[in-house]
Amino acid sequence: MASNFRFAQLQPFLLAGAGQVIGSTTIVLQSMLDINGNALSMATDFGSIGYGTLEPGNGTLEEQISFSGLTNNGDGTVTLSGVNSVAFVYPYTETSGLSKTHAGASTFVISNTSGFYNKFVAKDDDGTISETLTFTQPNFPQMDGIGTAPTLPAQLVTKHYVDSAVIAGAPNASATTIGITKLSINPASPTSPIAIGSNDGSTVNSLLTASGVGSVITTVSGNAPSSGNALIDADAMPIALSGATQGDILYNNGANWVPLAVGTSGQFLKTQGAGANPQWAAAPTPFLGLFSCGEVGSKSSTGTQTIAHGLGVTPKMVRIHATNTYQIFSHGSYNGTTASYTAAGIGISLSPGVVGVAGGTGLIVYIFTNYSGGVGSIGSFASIAVDATNITLTWTAGGSSFAGGGTPMEWEAEA
Repeated sequence: MASNFRFAQLQPFLLAGAGQVIGSTTIVLQSMLDINGNALSMATDFGSIGYGTLEPGNGTLEEQISFSGLTNNGDGTVTLSGVNSVAFVYPYTETSGLSKTHAGASTFVISNTSGFYNKFVAKDDDGTISETLTFTQPNFPQMDGIGTAPTLPAQLVTKHYVDSAVIAGAPNASATTIGITKLSINPASPTSPIAIGSNDGSTVNSLLTASGVGSVITTVSGNAPSSGNALIDADAMPIALSGATQGDILYNNGANWVPLAVGTSGQFLKTQGAGANPQWAAAPTPFLGLFSCGEVGSKSSTGTQTIAHGLGVTPKMVRIHATNTYQIFSHGSYNGTTASYTAAGIGISLSPGVVGVAGGTGLIVYIFTNYSGGVGSIGSFASIAVDATNITLTWTAGGSSFAGGGTPMEWEAEA
């Protein structure tokens, strides 16, 4: 910060030689020392400008001047340069050079003239401050009240105005307006929410959401995603294709990003297992989502049997089908609340050679033994429980033999 205006209290001085004439931009003084006999300098004692009076009190010869340079000469004299004549009244106009002639030995004093006072900003007047004013903490400049809102770009504002603008002053964001908006989901860290730009390396330029059933797939353009950031993963939720025919999209086959063939409106993306190529297929009625299937392992005694379904969520529907070479079958299903079954085969009515059908609720598998010796009997049956990891069958022997281990069975589950 510069100090451009300083004040010195000094004794009167005298013009050297024959004095100065009208128009002169310098004056030479016989000497110019402070009251202790020390030489003066412009920068140290006056700053960028000094003010004085020639022939004070001498009627029409009195003249107010300003000067911007001071030189101490070898013979003891002092030259003031950059001299302007300053008007006594407002607007205190400064004109280069003297406006009057002053004889040698005329008096010159450093004085607080009208031009000198014009350098200050008065509290009742408009004024311009060209330098920096520094306020020592915790002292801040302040208004006498909240005041009115600023109307010009360069006007300062109060804390009250800033707080109000932050809370309610910004517009809501739109397609054409930068403004206030919300995150689509709660951030992982409430104290450090992060918005992702379209040029972020971990995203694509066209935002694609593949996080749940019914999410829309759009044409991918711009940056390809980095490894591990699946747009469509072979083990992800099935995704509905919305709108007209879409362009190629990418899926992660477990090792690389591979284009997936074009699908059409009304089709759904169905996964085929880890690392396999997902396929577009017509929507099932109803469309239930994730699908997995397999064979029930051998079961030769009563007790529980656990099947890992691999869906990652609790299935909404489970079906188990059992058929053997003796024309005996069982078809059962579980809808998340109730298990039911339909069973049929020779001996189901306990009459030799007669084919019958049975059905009920509470069980998902209901198997008869094959007809033997003129009599058929219940071989085994099972109830079901499910969670996000397993299908659990609880087997019970219903007759003289346990048929669960000898009848091929298949299961399927949907989420």
